Amino acid sequence: MQLTAEPDAILIGAQIITALQFLVSCTVNPLDSAVISIGKASSGNRYNVVADQFYMEGTCRTLDPGLRIATASSA
Repeated sequence: MQLTAEPDAILIGAQIITALQFLVSCTVNPLDSAVISIGKASSGNRYNVVADQFYMEGTCRTLDPGLRIATASSA
C-alpha cells in the first residue's frame, strides 16, 4: 500500500455527511422536526485515481423558522 500526501475527497465528504446527520440527531430537541438531507454527492472521474474534489447538494427542512436558521448556521 502506498501512502499519499493528498487527502481522499470521498472519505472527507462521507465524514461531512455523517457529521451533518449527527448534528441534527444530537443537537435538535426530539420534539422539534428537523431534517438535513444530502440528495446528491459526486466525486472523481477515474476509477483508479484518488479524487481531489467532492460535491454535494442538500436541504435543511424544519417546521420552525428559528430552528431552521439555527441549524443552518451550525452546519
